[in-house]
Amino acid sequence: MMKFSTSVLLLLLAFFLTGCPGSSSPLKQRETLLRQTFQAMKQNDWQNYSKLTITTADYDLKQSSVSPAKAKQSYAGGVAKPRMQEQQKADFQEAVTGGEGIIDFRNAQFVSIGSALDQGTISSLNGVQIPYTTYSLMLKIAGQEIDSKALKPVFTVVEWQDEHRLLNLQFNQQ
Repeated sequence: MMKFSTSVLLLLLAFFLTGCPGSSSPLKQRETLLRQTFQAMKQNDWQNYSKLTITTADYDLKQSSVSPAKAKQSYAGGVAKPRMQEQQKADFQEAVTGGEGIIDFRNAQFVSIGSALDQGTISSLNGVQIPYTTYSLMLKIAGQEIDSKALKPVFTVVEWQDEHRLLNLQFNQQ
């Protein structure tokens, strides 16, 4: 009986020291999202990248509570969402292709989440207010750690069903 009690005690202690699964802080969740986003971009992997994204049309579809078949027949699901996804893919391609002032994903290493550059709300087509935060990344480039806020793109993160998702990449920040 004593061995069982000791085992349970050790298990509980380990559980509390490491934290509950899925209970990481919102900032840690955003950092994990941005790490995964960076890795997908580094590998030029649109399939994995697209799994990390969301569109404002998704918020409208969630609010309307329609079936997937009906969603595709609606403007939000049949027109707006595909257009937004096409823009996300174009932005992804622009970022991974690189160029002057754009992060060199192939040669950079992700260190951590960078600066919170902007916060606010964006309105969906149906008026759903979506809180967002735009972040830079902390990167290691040529042996030096830098905040990518002076480079493009920056990353707009939103909350979606108790997770964080990438809404878009921004190339026009000041």
